[in-house]
Amino acid sequence: MEIPKEDGSTRPLAITCFEDKIVQLAVSQILTKIYEPLFLPCSFGYREGMNAHDALRSLMKYSNEFAKGTTVEIDLKQYFSFQNEHDASRFYQVLPKRLEKFGLKLHVNKSSVIKSGSYHAKVAASKGERLKTYKFVGFTCYWGKGRLGKWRLKFKSRSDRLAKKLVGMRQYVKQNLGVKTHIVIKNVVRIVVGWANYHAVSDNQKQVNMFIQWSTRILFAFVNRKGGKRKMN
Repeated sequence: MEIPKEDGSTRPLAITCFEDKIVQLAVSQILTKIYEPLFLPCSFGYREGMNAHDALRSLMKYSNEFAKGTTVEIDLKQYFSFQNEHDASRFYQVLPKRLEKFGLKLHVNKSSVIKSGSYHAKVAASKGERLKTYKFVGFTCYWGKGRLGKWRLKFKSRSDRLAKKLVGMRQYVKQNLGVKTHIVIKNVVRIVVGWANYHAVSDNQKQVNMFIQWSTRILFAFVNRKGGKRKMN
């Protein structure tokens, strides 16, 4: 089956049966033993013992390290930090040819070279501007001042995905008005806890709190709509 992507295109999604999952697990364990030693330390996707939070920490480390750095955003959802813009530009020019050797193409409209680093952030602020933001593993990456007044890379949950998650939650409770209340609440709480745990990173407390508050309102509306002698608020 085909599922929609954010840019309007679609991608194939296979629905596996129980037997397929057993085979996939066995093959995955074999391939992991073979290829895991070949991965670079900067590779985090689908590796045992590594997750998106590790990738965010690495991105923050290298971005903050280079005051006059540059970030290259590519459609493969990988981000590379460079110490200077010249090296980044050279990499960006060569990358499409390297990808073509492996049957891959660079999505030009979703790829770019972005100034990064505390120096560039400070200069932009002095002009009343901000450095360009970019998206990474469900977060918007932007430059802001820390509590000590120093410029550094920060993360916040993508507003579009947060809103989409809440819309999906409203649809779920609306479609399950006939289901027992405690079952629906249990399922929604599981969704909220999972989302909050993933998005609980530095500088993102406001987005997490907002998601929890709106989720709570959705549950209150669900309980009140089901009826009862007392209304909840």
